[in-house]
This record gives sequence, structure tokens and C-alpha cells, in this order.
Amino acid sequence: MRGIFGAVGNLVLTVVGFASGVIALGLFGNDVFGWMDDQGLYALFLLSILLLLLLINAAYVQLTWGRDRKYAKTLKVLNAGFASVHNELDKNHDGVIDLEDARIACEAMCNNLSRAFQVITGTMCSATVKILLWDEDEGDMYAHALARDEVGKRVRAMNDKLDRVKHYVKKNTCFTELIKCIETTKEDYFLRNNLPRENAKKTYRNTSFDTYGEIDKGIFVRLRRWPLPYKSTLVVPIAPNSPQERTENNLLGFLCIDSESRYAFSKDYDVDLATGVADSLYNFLNAIHKEVESGRANLT
Repeated sequence: MRGIFGAVGNLVLTVVGFASGVIALGLFGNDVFGWMDDQGLYALFLLSILLLLLLINAAYVQLTWGRDRKYAKTLKVLNAGFASVHNELDKNHDGVIDLEDARIACEAMCNNLSRAFQVITGTMCSATVKILLWDEDEGDMYAHALARDEVGKRVRAMNDKLDRVKHYVKKNTCFTELIKCIETTKEDYFLRNNLPRENAKKTYRNTSFDTYGEIDKGIFVRLRRWPLPYKSTLVVPIAPNSPQERTENNLLGFLCIDSESRYAFSKDYDVDLATGVADSLYNFLNAIHKEVESGRANLT
């Protein structure tokens, strides 16, 4: 949000400044440039307009392409994250994976992913890998935080420690919406850039409110006293990449990327980036699921 609004603010200031200069030139040009005839003033006026247009174009290019250049800067960071996950898989050829080593590798991926999105968005971001587990008593799946990045762990450490809430799929808008998208083969991502507004409209449910509290006030009060540590979120499923196999039954978890600012994420590339990382995590989470189902590992 800061990056976008900063670029827009610079553009607005540029336009206002030059527009004021052009108006002043038109009103007081004869007084300032008394030695210049009317044709000279018209030429100077036209030159000012052209320069203004060039500056507006430069600001527009910075706004539209400046973010694109940031994606290239994240490649090295993301490669390090991919390496941590694949190295852990490669050393377990028999399919058995050590849960603690797996968690460490997954946290390394989250660290690199959060850094990448901080570069891209210019905001403080957090990444979390959530694995789906089944609750027999509730008859529903719930999302368990398998790994967080360092920033997320630090900010949410106390709440994670005190959190006794199970984040059931049916009680969280992002999870239910993603399952609907998977079942209908629609674009399977959940992106909301203004969660206080969504919550005010009663279109956003999140069991994290049971831990952090919820403000049942108007939008301006929610913006000022918003309880969650994030205001924008991008969530993608961790499922097989093949459309034929990408079903609810093969859904293993979710990759969640959050920002403390509003309007942090872009649909154009951020979704594809997050989806690519989630695809790389599928075999990893599948190995962890097998350990849990066999009884050799316990995540709760």
C-alpha cells in the first residue's frame, strides 16, 4: 500500500506542481518575460505542457513497471527456499520424513517467501504453511500452522502459544471459498486487500478473531483498532498441479501470505508466484501427511 500510494502521491504532486506553473505562466508570463513576444510565450507554454506529459509518463512507467522489476530481485531468495524443501525430500528416498527436519525446512521456505513479498510489496509480510487435519468429533477439517516465517513467529508467538482454537475450514471464509473454487475449477486463490472493510460488510469470517478479538463497529473504528496482525491476505491451496487431480480430496493445506498494510497484493503476478511455491510444497506436505496418518508423527 505504501509503495502504490507513494508512487501515486508523487504523480499527483508532479501534476499539481506543473499545472500551477503552467497556469502562472499563462497569467503572468507577460510580466515575467516582457521581452518575449506572444509567439515565444506560446512556445514556452507548449514546451511546459510537453514536459509535464513526459513527467506523467515517467511516473506511470515507474508505477506500472517498477513492481515488475522487483520480481527479478526475489529469484535468488526464492531459490534458496526451494532448495531447503527439496534437499529435505531428497535425503528421504524411502518416503519417511523426519517431522522436525521437515518443519525447519518449511520455515526456511516461509522466511524466504516473506522476504520476497516484502521486496515486492514494500510492506511487512508474513508467510505461513498450514496443513489440513481431520477432527473426528467436529466432522470437519481444520488448518494447523505447520510453519511460519521468523517475523510471523515473533509477532504471533504469544497468540500461537495461547491459541486453543482449531481453525475449521467451514468457519473461515478463505478456506471455504478456495474449496468452492477447486470444486468448480475456477481460479483457486483467495485475495483480499482490505480485510477491515470485508469484515465490516460481514463477508469475511476468521476463527483468529476468537484469539485476537473482534470489533463490531463501523469501518473507521475497525481501521483504527483492527485486531488481526494483517489487513491484506493472499491464500492459495496446496494441491496437485494437474487439473484432473486438483480436487478437494487431494487438498493437503494452504499457503497463506499476509501483509500488515491494505492493498499490498496484486492479482497479476503475486497469485502466480504464490501458486508456484504452493505447487512445490505438495510432495513435501504429502510426505508429512503419510507420517501423521501412519501414527509415526503427531502435529498437535
